Amino acid sequence: MTYILSDVHDAYKLYADDQFKEALEIFINIHEQSVNEKKDSAFIIQYIAICYDFLGDPLKAALWINKAKSLDPYCLGFENTADIIYENISRLFTKASGNIKNSQEVYRLFDVLKKNGRVKSNCQFVMICFYMKEKKYKAAREMLDNALERNPLDSDFIKLRSIINLKEGNTSNLNCLLESEKNNLLPFQRF
Repeated sequence: MTYILSDVHDAYKLYADDQFKEALEIFINIHEQSVNEKKDSAFIIQYIAICYDFLGDPLKAALWINKAKSLDPYCLGFENTADIIYENISRLFTKASGNIKNSQEVYRLFDVLKKNGRVKSNCQFVMICFYMKEKKYKAAREMLDNALERNPLDSDFIKLRSIINLKEGNTSNLNCLLESEKNNLLPFQRF
């Protein structure tokens, strides 16, 4: 079947009416035709990504929006769409991290965020806590060191460092940490 401009209009109307599954079907068919004709459209691909996101599959949405960005890396609209999609992946990641039984899902979602440069300090914090739940203190410490390099004044990260020290039995710096917290100073500000 050959798609024409009215099909794009129909797909967009379905999209505007929140009928994402139906719109997605048409957008994918239009995309496949455009690939066959060597006339790939980044905007059609963006709508595919948005439909997947609204249908609750932000991982597929991320694949499609990355494709749109690769076709037109200077389009700010694609970057804004990617921000929304990756924020949804971050929410899924945070939710999954609440249950230790979801460890494969947590690692998979974190990997997607990491590979796409979307790991923010809140995701690092959640992942450090998840490593600690799994008693992977070395991995937690490595990520914490990275987080503190980027955010050396973050009190939550500093508290996590003292918790990891306690869990590992390393109490040599603990008195300094507790004293500095009591005086509301950071450990390196005392010297």
